[in-house]
Amino acid sequence: MAQVIREKLFSYRKVFMVLLAVSLLFAVLLSFTAMAEPNKATLTVSDGSGYVGGDPIWISVTLSDVANLAGVEKISGGQFQLVYNPAVADVVAPTHITRGSLIADGDEFIITHNNKYSSNTLAVTWAGQAIPGDPDYGFHKDGELFRIQFTPVGKGTADLILQNVKLFDEDMGSIYSDSLVLSHGSITVDSYELPQVAKPTWDGWKIKWVNVPNAVSYEVKLYNGANLVATKTVDPGVQEYDFTTDTADAGTYTVTVQALGDGTLYLDGPVSPVSDEQIRAGQLAQVAQPTWSAPGVINWAAVENAVDYLVTLYKDGSSLDEITVSATSYNWLETMRNSGVGSYTVTVRANGDGIYFNDGPVSIASAAQKVVALDPPASVTLSDTGLAGWSAVAGADGYMVNLYKDGSTLVDGYTAAAG
Repeated sequence: MAQVIREKLFSYRKVFMVLLAVSLLFAVLLSFTAMAEPNKATLTVSDGSGYVGGDPIWISVTLSDVANLAGVEKISGGQFQLVYNPAVADVVAPTHITRGSLIADGDEFIITHNNKYSSNTLAVTWAGQAIPGDPDYGFHKDGELFRIQFTPVGKGTADLILQNVKLFDEDMGSIYSDSLVLSHGSITVDSYELPQVAKPTWDGWKIKWVNVPNAVSYEVKLYNGANLVATKTVDPGVQEYDFTTDTADAGTYTVTVQALGDGTLYLDGPVSPVSDEQIRAGQLAQVAQPTWSAPGVINWAAVENAVDYLVTLYKDGSSLDEITVSATSYNWLETMRNSGVGSYTVTVRANGDGIYFNDGPVSIASAAQKVVALDPPASVTLSDTGLAGWSAVAGADGYMVNLYKDGSTLVDGYTAAAG
């Protein structure tokens, strides 16, 4: 009993598999039938592309799936109209159309009509003709019917549309468009992109670059660091621009140059590489008027970005000495004492690095500090025990005491503090 059940299950499984296979085959056949368009041939216009002002653009008109045309043994002629956009690409009839492989035999087929049906439509009619001794003419195969040449005119994309299509069989019976699948094409016309301008170079504060043929102008951009300072448009034939007035401020300047096209024949080129840096050094600020803080000690306020300071000492209005220091004070007392009685003033200048900053202007002179001769003590005494004494002198910060023998021979000397 179990064996009988197993045999029946196996038999059912085989029947199921056969039904499944038939179902899949039927689905494939349905899919193929839908794609193949039974009883219809296909007339196709190819796509084309080119550049404004460039080489001609050739497109093909081809016939395929001829075997699908039931009851048609041979095709002996036909006609079609091709609609296009002359603002994108135009055709010059009748010179810019050539035979394809299907009708290449010039004795068997003639082009009876090939002209512009309207400003945007090309009309083509062709037919086979009997040849003496060979009354059989026409074809029953796939291939190229025509090649049509277009002249690129303007940038854009335009459809190539087939209309009023008709084929003729060998008895000149009509095969109308409802027996044909029409596959339209398109034509794309672009513009040439101008080449990139080579890296521009500085000549002083003029920027220079190499000419790019067909440029209608150049766009020149000046940057200070990352900030755009100026944009200039320069006529073709000129390959330099003077940025002297645009670079008055201190900073690090660079330039880029772009060749601009007319937008029809030529598109703008890429922006050039950035030029080398050109530095405009700024001038440091003027040091504020220096001030005295003690006898001989001069002070001043620091200046931003200063490397150091040039300090000049004047005596009675004439330069006496100068020194370069990095600090913001200096002690001239020893120099003033050695130079003697006079009126002393000081000026200070902030020094730059000579690259990013130049030296600042010299400061206003400080107020005067004077070195004067003090009056001698009003009285000087020498005791029997050898003790010297004298009256105090206002303004003295010390005394030089000398001991003489017989009024002229210096015996000894001594420096005493004031008080």
